[in-house]
Amino acid sequence: MKHLVSRLALGMFALALLLPQAASLQGQDHGAQATDRPAISTDTDPALSAPAGPNVVPPPTARRGGFNTLPSGANVAIIPVRGNVYDFTFQSLQRRIERALAQGATAIVLEIDTNGGLVTAALDIAKHLKDPTEVPVPTIAWVHPKAYSAGILIASACDQIVMSPSSATGDCAPIVPGRELAPTERAKAFSPIATEFKSSAAAAGYTYATFHAMCELDVELYVIEDPATGKRLVVNQADYAVMVEGNEEALKTGNAVSSAGQAGVSAVVLNEATTADLGRWKPVETLPSGASAPRGRIHDGKNTLFTADAILAADIGLSKATLANDAAIQAHLNAARVFRVKQSWSENTAGFLSSLWVRVVLVLLLVLGIGLELASPGLGIPAALAFMAAVGLFGAPMVIGLAELWHVILFVIGLGLVALELVTAMTAGALLVLGVLLMLVSLVLSVVPSGPGGLPAGGTGANLLASASYMIIALGAGCAGLIALTHHLGRVPGFGRLVLADGPNTRGAPATPLDGDDRLGHGVKVGDRGVVVSTLRPGGTARFGNSPDEIDVVSSGAFIDPGTDVAVIEVKRFELVVEAV
Repeated sequence: MKHLVSRLALGMFALALLLPQAASLQGQDHGAQATDRPAISTDTDPALSAPAGPNVVPPPTARRGGFNTLPSGANVAIIPVRGNVYDFTFQSLQRRIERALAQGATAIVLEIDTNGGLVTAALDIAKHLKDPTEVPVPTIAWVHPKAYSAGILIASACDQIVMSPSSATGDCAPIVPGRELAPTERAKAFSPIATEFKSSAAAAGYTYATFHAMCELDVELYVIEDPATGKRLVVNQADYAVMVEGNEEALKTGNAVSSAGQAGVSAVVLNEATTADLGRWKPVETLPSGASAPRGRIHDGKNTLFTADAILAADIGLSKATLANDAAIQAHLNAARVFRVKQSWSENTAGFLSSLWVRVVLVLLLVLGIGLELASPGLGIPAALAFMAAVGLFGAPMVIGLAELWHVILFVIGLGLVALELVTAMTAGALLVLGVLLMLVSLVLSVVPSGPGGLPAGGTGANLLASASYMIIALGAGCAGLIALTHHLGRVPGFGRLVLADGPNTRGAPATPLDGDDRLGHGVKVGDRGVVVSTLRPGGTARFGNSPDEIDVVSSGAFIDPGTDVAVIEVKRFELVVEAV
């Protein structure tokens, strides 16, 4: 066992050295990170100047020249943005935008399918998309089929939003899993989100109220129209009170929310209304799709954050078209060519190895490899198999920015505790249980995007639950498979040598075959005597007969010093138990 511990320590040390090197790969070829810049002001016109059908809405005046100057025959690159949004999403998107521009793209479509993710990563992406030095061509967000939370923050940063049939977007409140944010904490978390939404709304021609209602409760939304010009806006209740109801007091205070004092709810203030708007606007009670909006209200703000399907988004001008596929994208943009820019082979490989079902296989290989190494001490095929599985379990998530170094350290500590308990049996299994739990936690968290403090990011609860379920099943199946394999290992072709087998006595006496756990090994049988070579604490080595080989043995009780004569009292499947003579 002494040699086994040293070999396990060597393997764990190599693992700890190798995985940070794999992690460094994610830092290569990232490109420059965008910085804050002043919002680009344009005439606020949310493309609601006249009722339009749900599938075709005139494009707005967009930044960088936008769609009014986009020539026919453009080269359009479609870049998928799928799954949880985290730092690697930003890094991969940067690389793919660069590749799209190198391939002659004159417009970029982000095909978004996400439930959300890290706010910081979404903010980085939004700033990057609005930086003309980084993305000098028009951008289109294609919600296909969902863009919740971080997804709508990214989509709003594009020049135009389009949606697929049966798609939905919205619901962008900042959260921390497992706890309720205090008012100050919520305000701190919401402030950069609000700033980014305001910048995006001003640049692309939306009203900020739409995005505000996606982030906070008690924000009502109304569609109103200027009878003189036919211009339509989506406003909150503060603007509605001034622009439709002619409430001069609301215009003076700039606040129309009686419940603004509730914890975590900020006051809804004027965003659009001016003195010239006082009582001049009318509510739009029938939307372009035919849907009814009593008093123009499309969202009451009570107990739910604003989300919109493709029809409602088109009704209020948030979505400029409903497009089902790439061909519809090409027709909508009047493009000559549409091509897709996917992730690189290394990113795809790392993503494949990080998928949960592949990780189940890797965990099975890890458990079987460690178990077989315990059955046959030595850095052989089982140890190499376990090491490769561990590299796959942590190296691949590190490459795509999920696993962190502390996950690896936690796993190595857990593995060390398991090895210590198996060698010494000093805590009657307590260290074994603790070690397995630490390894399980590290495996579960290594594929879940982390937020501040290393905890799972907001919106990743489903990922956390799925990862935990798969890893528990994998560990259970691995342990069951190991037990079954070790009980029948000697019968499996090529594995018989991994089990202590019957053999001749080294002192010339024939070995007497015994049943069950009394099988003989290394030519040593119950009753044979030897000499301790290394201190038994309780594991160590001893020599038997005239053989120069040192054999791993375990003391039946107290520690035994080198040079002490011992006798074999039990031969188990994987160990020889001795006691001092």
